[in-house]
Amino acid sequence: MSRADKQIEFAVFCIENTAKRLGTSGRAVYRALCETDGINTFIIPSYDILHTQSKEYIVDETLEYLRHHTPSITLNTQPVS
Repeated sequence: MSRADKQIEFAVFCIENTAKRLGTSGRAVYRALCETDGINTFIIPSYDILHTQSKEYIVDETLEYLRHHTPSITLNTQPVS
């Protein structure tokens, strides 16, 4: 698996686990990250550091990014049914 493949897999991991914590869909988190180019400006550049951390830490950091750049993510998401 190439480094780029690992980074994409990690981005999916971040999105899905953040969505689970928020009780929303991965699509909602993906859209929020796309609005601020968060995948390319936060998740991928942070890969070397973040992928060595716990799932909880990674989700906390992703949520912190979202809260700072997209405050509505925690307020306007619909739970997955």
